[in-house]
Amino acid sequence: EVARYLAVVHLACDTVELPEQAALLLALDVRQAVAAGDPQRALLLSEVEPAGLGGIDLARFRLARGRALRRTGRRSCAVEVLRSAAVLCEQLAAYPLASLIWRALDEIRSG
Repeated sequence: EVARYLAVVHLACDTVELPEQAALLLALDVRQAVAAGDPQRALLLSEVEPAGLGGIDLARFRLARGRALRRTGRRSCAVEVLRSAAVLCEQLAAYPLASLIWRALDEIRSG
């Protein structure tokens, strides 16, 4: 259902010419791929952080990429990306999300 919704959003943004939303849509696509159990697709989509994505959206993008890296067995890369997401969350005073990410990092290190 989410994939269909995102397809409609992509079409709408293309139709009304909203290129400034491209970074946010890419971030949503990455998060959806992780949630749908397709970490390889998430990694392909997230190879480069989109320009113009900032704040909490960038932190969530990094969190999704970190989860995809972890699910594909690339633990050291996952730790690096997740750590950057947690630090960004702390800078943004998004402490609940930062805490969630730090716990995920602890799980990676202990597992």
